[in-house]
Amino acid sequence: MALSTRGRLFSQNPEWLETLMDCIEMASKPCDDEEQRVLNVAVAANVLCHDEMEEFVRSFREKCPILRSSFSYYQFEGICRLRSALSHIYNQRILHMGSKTNPSDFIVGNGCGPLLENVVSCLADEYDYILIPSPYYHAFPMDVSRRMQCKIKSVPLSWNEEAASVTLSIKELDKCYDEIIKAGNKVKIMIYTNPHNPTGALFPNETTEKIISWCIEHKIHLISDEIYTFSTFPGAKFTSVFDIVMQYHGDAQQQSLLDTYIHVMWGASKDLGLNGFRIGTLLTRNNELKSCLQGLAYTFATPADIQETVASVLEDSRFLDRFFELNRERLHNAFTKVSSRLRDHGVRHIVQADGAMFVYFRMPGAEMTLANERELWQEKTKKNRVMLLPGFVFGDDRRGWFRICISAYPLEQTLKAVDRIFISVK
Repeated sequence: MALSTRGRLFSQNPEWLETLMDCIEMASKPCDDEEQRVLNVAVAANVLCHDEMEEFVRSFREKCPILRSSFSYYQFEGICRLRSALSHIYNQRILHMGSKTNPSDFIVGNGCGPLLENVVSCLADEYDYILIPSPYYHAFPMDVSRRMQCKIKSVPLSWNEEAASVTLSIKELDKCYDEIIKAGNKVKIMIYTNPHNPTGALFPNETTEKIISWCIEHKIHLISDEIYTFSTFPGAKFTSVFDIVMQYHGDAQQQSLLDTYIHVMWGASKDLGLNGFRIGTLLTRNNELKSCLQGLAYTFATPADIQETVASVLEDSRFLDRFFELNRERLHNAFTKVSSRLRDHGVRHIVQADGAMFVYFRMPGAEMTLANERELWQEKTKKNRVMLLPGFVFGDDRRGWFRICISAYPLEQTLKAVDRIFISVK
């Protein structure tokens, strides 16, 4: 056997990965007949404001084609300019409780996935448990389990199908935690995604406050995945975990615990539509964690020139005001139109989203088994030439639920993908 034990573990890909990679390859190949091109509404991408972003980046590149400073080594955990821009964005647009961030509070990595993997490696050991409300982002198992060998414990969300909403209960958290402890294992981390993927739900501040208190009480690290911070729909109000903890400012003992156990992640992929730039960020005041990540940053650094470009975007308040407003409007319009088109095809159950870039719905028809759901997913990809993601890859125990990304293409093409889902193909 040529591979090491670790290598054999790494080669065990989740079953959705091969299908997704095949779909990406098929979608990118030249195709004479557009009707035969695979439409990929599985991947979480946002192209709805690419025209505006492209115009900005082109203008920046014309003024600064290349910065000589980018030729040399730099701070792998993030260049000063970008970390300063991040601090300014948080202080001006996200935090409202009075306290401010500093550039030294931020770590930058080549995407939230690789950065999360390194954070987990610093905070948890092999076979420690990580609590994640389910359904959850389907790549979390790759980020926390594949190399780090941590275990995920799903915390099922409560569903109100009549109200088309989801909630997270502390009682369910307690139940999952007790099961792990009684089995003689440890819980080190909870990952909390808000706005939520795959449903697009926005958890209320009351829920977030309870989760923060629960994690502090149990001395569990809370990693708040806030990658959709600026992708809420018009009228929806998002509050960062970091903003909520600022209300404890002044209580030295409590603040010390919050600094130790509360961490926030954001990135440029979704809110700015820059998946390919590979910018993920961590906001933390845990100095031990920052020291660890600074030592590891050589392995997850983002090229300095890319960081300079993203910093220029974040520094331009006038551009961001317009960009974020357009992004919110276009996402909401896409959600409304895609949901309406799904209802035209007989879909009755759609989670009412407050943000992000998804429609999470139950496929109409007879009740499904896991085998039925898997078979239908493969059929839609191979025969209907459209790829969406089934609920089982998100850890959803309910059958027949699927996720569509509403911003992976311009709206008309996304609606075309929805129509393809329901075409009967022999």
